[in-house]
Amino acid sequence: MEVIPVINCLDFKSASQKIAQAEKFLKKGDWLHLDVSDGVFTANKSWRNPTEWANLRSKLDLEVHLMVEHPEKYLDPWIAAGARRFIVHAETITEETARAIVLRARKRGIEVLLSSNPHTTISALWPL
Repeated sequence: MEVIPVINCLDFKSASQKIAQAEKFLKKGDWLHLDVSDGVFTANKSWRNPTEWANLRSKLDLEVHLMVEHPEKYLDPWIAAGARRFIVHAETITEETARAIVLRARKRGIEVLLSSNPHTTISALWPL
């Protein structure tokens, strides 16, 4: 089993402090999970600036949990910042969007995982 620390912060200052704390006990190549919330798909907004992440030059592998409407719009900036894995919500994508996201990620060697809200049925996940 692998336990991956989660960063869910409102601003860069708080996020950078928590990332620095995580780097004290994680080694190069360990995963760090970043929640990215837009205030549309979720009730809250979180810090979500890929440029600031890139400037941190963290030794950790980044997985980005896109709790956002239209996650496909967020991929390229986070890939450029160094994201190695994405988690997208079933409720925010169509079959076509899912295929496009997976193709874009595969071309760059990036993993894509599917997440869902508790009320989403298994049958709604199968096409994705």
